[in-house]
Order: sequence, then C-alpha cells, then structure tokens
Amino acid sequence: MKFLSLLALSVSSLAATITAQPFKFTVLNNTKDYDISMELTLACRYEKFVISDSSQYEVFFKEVPLKISSKNGRTTIENQYPVEHEVTGIFKSNKSCYSISSFIVKSKKYSVGWANQFSRPISLKIYENSPAREYSEFDASELVELVADKEVKFVYKASSNQVIVKMSFDDEVYRSMSTFASTTVYRFEDTNFPHPLVTAPVKWGLKLQ
Repeated sequence: MKFLSLLALSVSSLAATITAQPFKFTVLNNTKDYDISMELTLACRYEKFVISDSSQYEVFFKEVPLKISSKNGRTTIENQYPVEHEVTGIFKSNKSCYSISSFIVKSKKYSVGWANQFSRPISLKIYENSPAREYSEFDASELVELVADKEVKFVYKASSNQVIVKMSFDDEVYRSMSTFASTTVYRFEDTNFPHPLVTAPVKWGLKLQ
C-alpha cells in the first residue's frame, strides 16, 4: 500500500508543452560567399518507469518548418505559424520540454582543409539549447537582436599553419565561448587565408589555385 501511494504521487497525467510563436528577421550577407540558414527543433521528454538508481528518459522531437529565402544580398528567415509540441499520457511527474536552435553561416568560398577536407565548407553557428521546463516557449528575441538587419560575414586571422575563423555582425566580432561559433582551418600558404572550397576531394599536398 505504501508503494502504491508513493507511485501515485510520482505520476502525472498533465501534459508538458512548448510553443514556437511566429517570428521573422532578415540578415545582410554576400550571397555569393555565404549561405545562411536556421534549424529549430522542439523536444519533449518524460521519465520512464525503470527499476534502477539512475533516471532514463524518452524524448520526442518536432522540427519547425522555417521559410528561408535569399535575394539581393538579404536572407530572410521566418516561422510563419505557431507550432506546438507536447508529451501526454500517464508518466512520472517530471515531464518537460525544450528547444534546440541553430543559426548557421556556411562559406561558399573556403574549406576546412584539415585532413584533406577541401570539399567541406567552413560552417559556424549560434547554437542554443534552452532549459527543460514543463511549460516553455521558444524565444527568438536574443537572436533577432544580435543578427537582424546586420551584415553577417566571417573574419580570418592567420596563425602558424592555421586560420582562426569567427563570425561578425556589422564588423563587430561575435565573441562567444561556444565551440560552434568559431573554428580553426588549414591555412593556404599563398594567401594566408583558408584553402579554396572545391567540389570534389583532392589529393593531399596538391597546390590549389
């Protein structure tokens, strides 16, 4: 009886939900040099009933369909409609939801270069994983404030055999501790910039023009 009482207290039939409200913003970029995109995923989880000292969770994901268009040096990203995601059912009471977002800037001009990766473009992102809560909403305001109506580009700094690559917005370098927001790539000796991006892998040591 005591076990059943404790079990009843740990069970909840309430849903955990997260919503992404409509948003829209535009960034300025040289569309010949950069590809701008964004990914947004809503996730909800619940704790499984297991005989164990550790917690185990089941997670359900829902992609938010974003409209992305580029024209005349401007890329617009839009969530046109409200999107809701939830987890329902009689589960243990600690159900929660969160969002995973990535604002992605990818080079059309330069490659990573390391380990013969001359066909892999340099890609940086502003990545956010929100705290898990029972009732949550994706908040685009910080990202919009950072990037909207600003010129987005990469800045390069040669160092030894590598080039440090970061993002900038209106020539102000984005300074973040995130490992997604900056990277190092292989330096092309002739230019002190990264190796040019090619459409197919090339042999190691081949001098690129």
